[in-house]
Amino acid sequence: MTSGNRFEEAVSLRVFGQFGDPQRISELFNLSPAHAHRQGERRSNHTPEYPNDMWMYRPPNAGEDASIEQQLCAICDAFRSHHDSIRQLLATGQYTVNLYCSYRSSGNQGGFDLTPAALELCCGVGISLAVSIWD
Repeated sequence: MTSGNRFEEAVSLRVFGQFGDPQRISELFNLSPAHAHRQGERRSNHTPEYPNDMWMYRPPNAGEDASIEQQLCAICDAFRSHHDSIRQLLATGQYTVNLYCSYRSSGNQGGFDLTPAALELCCGVGISLAVSIWD
């Protein structure tokens, strides 16, 4: 029996700080961001200014019905050779790096499981995991 509930799952790795040009972060990781903004920019004329620069990477499988687990593993693969670079950013105290998971269900119940492999960047590198759940 199908419940008719729809689920949307999205995962990104985000870097916050005051790095001026987001291209610096792209060059550090040799990856292109899905989104980047600079401190003081606005999403629209009716929103407040962004308080920090931000660089956000989404895995290639994002938006393809990939689960949070699959997207997290894809991010771990993309950043596997960059663990030291992430640690160096964090060590300066000028940057925040996190994994952001967004989970949306058309019903009032849902959830997800994460394996240790999917949490490699959190546990192995020391970045936080932020979760947003919507219905």
